[in-house]
Amino acid sequence: MRLSKLGWGVAGAIIGACLGGTGVRAVELGPAARRPIFHEERLGAIVKPIYGVAKMTGPDGCHIVWMERGAEGVTVVYDGRPGLVQTEVGKNTLILSPDGNRYAYVAYNGKRFQMVVDGQAGPEYEFIEPASICFSPEGSRLAYIGRKGRGVFALVVDGREQPPYDVVVAPRFSGDGKRLAYLAQNGDDKKGFVVTDGQEGARFEGISGEGPIFSPDGRRLAYFAKRGNRCMVVIDGQVQPEYDQIAASLVFSRDAKRVGYLAMRGDKRCVVVDGREEKEYERVGPPMFDSESRHFAYPAVTGGKALVVVDGREGTTYDDVRKPSFSPKGSRVTYAARKGANWVAVVDGQESPPVDAIADGHPVFNADATRVGYVAWAGAKQMVVIDGKAGPQYDLIGAPTPIFSPDGGRSAYMARDGDKWLVVVDGQPGALYDRLGERTLGFSDNGRHVAYGAKKGDKWVFVVDGKESALYDGIADVGFSPDGAHVAYCVVKGKEQFVVVDGQEGPAYNVVLCPPVFRRDGVWEFLAVRSNVLYRVTAK
Repeated sequence: MRLSKLGWGVAGAIIGACLGGTGVRAVELGPAARRPIFHEERLGAIVKPIYGVAKMTGPDGCHIVWMERGAEGVTVVYDGRPGLVQTEVGKNTLILSPDGNRYAYVAYNGKRFQMVVDGQAGPEYEFIEPASICFSPEGSRLAYIGRKGRGVFALVVDGREQPPYDVVVAPRFSGDGKRLAYLAQNGDDKKGFVVTDGQEGARFEGISGEGPIFSPDGRRLAYFAKRGNRCMVVIDGQVQPEYDQIAASLVFSRDAKRVGYLAMRGDKRCVVVDGREEKEYERVGPPMFDSESRHFAYPAVTGGKALVVVDGREGTTYDDVRKPSFSPKGSRVTYAARKGANWVAVVDGQESPPVDAIADGHPVFNADATRVGYVAWAGAKQMVVIDGKAGPQYDLIGAPTPIFSPDGGRSAYMARDGDKWLVVVDGQPGALYDRLGERTLGFSDNGRHVAYGAKKGDKWVFVVDGKESALYDGIADVGFSPDGAHVAYCVVKGKEQFVVVDGQEGPAYNVVLCPPVFRRDGVWEFLAVRSNVLYRVTAK
């Protein structure tokens, strides 16, 4: 579980300290005798200043790619292995696939541009559009747009050039990477169309530049189009009814069987769900579906009053309402609403006692939809309300808390009391600190452990289940193994950086380039630099 990503610098940089108590106690999750064994694999030397760095961590490990400039040109280095020497490389074009196992960039030889994928150069073009470069979500495919000549463009997919058009924009892969769609234009009529899996769709006078939208399962496709001054949505090749305007708010349900969007006719607005127009209102917000794809909801305004509509049924009217949200599981719905000068939390149609204000983005459900919490104001003080019970009042509740454990049974939030900070876990306040690490509070995946970073004076500690680590100059990028039995984080002592696993410090480095990730095989892995040498380090 990744608790924070604080942005580590390149070789020689110091961590931006963000994480502090009294008395130092070792953090022990697993048996004390099972100390981690660190192993270093030398990946290569860093002999020149590096820039344009792209990093990726995931369950299969860590990867990094960067550029080095030398007398002969620019070299792209992937996991310490130098690639081709190029006259120039587009800094903003250097990307890694979502799994980190592949890399790509645009090279320029002074006359022509080439896409280089995994060290292999592709065909030359007059120009390659950087914004078009995209790996498929699972990382196996790559697409980009190349200009062949004046006003002639082609989409290149997996190294194979597709038929050229006058205009090509917005390539999109489906979630599984099996399908691809993009916008194109050809001929004197200047009409646009969508090319899906190599097949051209109907011509329109305009198609939204946001591009095609695949359903979560990749089987369905939708986009916004225009004929004359009339707008419509095209779903699975079928043109839907025309409207004066259509907002870019189309959403598929999780199972892709349902679809909704906003439309406007005259001065009235409505939500369209599954091709059926809902009631017209003065204003409406975007629709959303629950996780089981059985229910939908949206906010609306009528007669100057605000309400939330669930499955076509209007709720109570208020002076204002916030965007509703469904529970992660099931079909419970909640939102904040204003009645005069006060606010209430509405959960399944039932109002909470009024408060002075409710924080944006609240209320929130836990994972199994059995609990709900929100941050509320009582005068100048803030408090957390969970399951209808208000907690102690503090000067400030730290965002983005409260949070629930993944199993839904536990809760935690950060709070400031005067000039000190504390964490409240399951309603119990913890020790006071000078500061808490921003966005470091989190539970292990099994919900048994809770961790956060805290500052004591000018030092920082990592706190697990109320127990503090040693004192450090900085601490960052903390995480648990999926079973919650192991914890790892990055620290700074003086000018050196370390990774600590289950309370044991690993070797010292000038910089940790990629924070520790727990691989599928049960091994921690990270990338680090010592004396200008890049290492892949594992801890088991």
